[in-house]
Amino acid sequence: MTVLVALVALLGDLGDGQGSWALAGWSLLALAVLLALTARFEREERPVLTGLTAFVAIAITAVLGGSFLAAIGLGDGTAPFDDDFELAPLLVEIVVLAAALAAARRFRFPLLLLAATVAQIVLVLDLIAGILGSGNWLQWGALLLGLVELGIARSLDADPTRRTWAFWKHVAASLLIGVSLVTLLDWGDVGWVLIAIAALAYVGLGHKFRRSVWAVVGALGLFVVVTHFVDGASTFADVFPIVPVPSDGDGLETWQTALIYAGLGCAYVALGKLLREPTLHGDRTA
Repeated sequence: MTVLVALVALLGDLGDGQGSWALAGWSLLALAVLLALTARFEREERPVLTGLTAFVAIAITAVLGGSFLAAIGLGDGTAPFDDDFELAPLLVEIVVLAAALAAARRFRFPLLLLAATVAQIVLVLDLIAGILGSGNWLQWGALLLGLVELGIARSLDADPTRRTWAFWKHVAASLLIGVSLVTLLDWGDVGWVLIAIAALAYVGLGHKFRRSVWAVVGALGLFVVVTHFVDGASTFADVFPIVPVPSDGDGLETWQTALIYAGLGCAYVALGKLLREPTLHGDRTA
């Protein structure tokens, strides 16, 4: 992951300084090195390194595709989720999705399913934005897509040999459904109460599915709800009002805010104790 972040930053700097053709050339060189390393690790039967290197290669494939289309004039001024139906982002998303699925099928490394899932989500939502427009259409599309991802995750859970592959599908489903609910229900205090109920339901689903990601996202949802009522914030940009900032006299005092968040922490502990699995100890007399 460190190499991936460093490569993206380096290639971005090269693209800004030398243009799209240079970015495409450097991306192609990086991709060639990564593919050679992937093939070497596969021959040496080192599956973790093989999968991780392939994951980085897929990310660089996206950079290569975008820079090449920009260099030939198809990608200038385009971006995903535009109201206009743009061909260039769709082509990149399809290429990345195909590459991720092929790599996952060959190397059997679950992290590669994350790349495929992200590409699939972006592709579907990009199509919705291009055909129907952005706004609430994207939120409803994300909600329906999240339910589909949840169905796939549960089907993978049912097969013990494929349960490992379900993790990233659960991550995608929980985030898609959660984010769409926050945006769709952000229409007043009643809506935020419903968001809090949904966050608690997420914690329960984490227990039911035996997938901690649902409890984690539910806990984040409760944090956002508390922040909304404390400070009127609805996004993570203003999600830390507990930090002392200059005040105009309105709102809660810092000590009041601190007590509220301390209460939220106690609620987390209570939920954890309520939903934890019992520890089974052996019979000491056996």
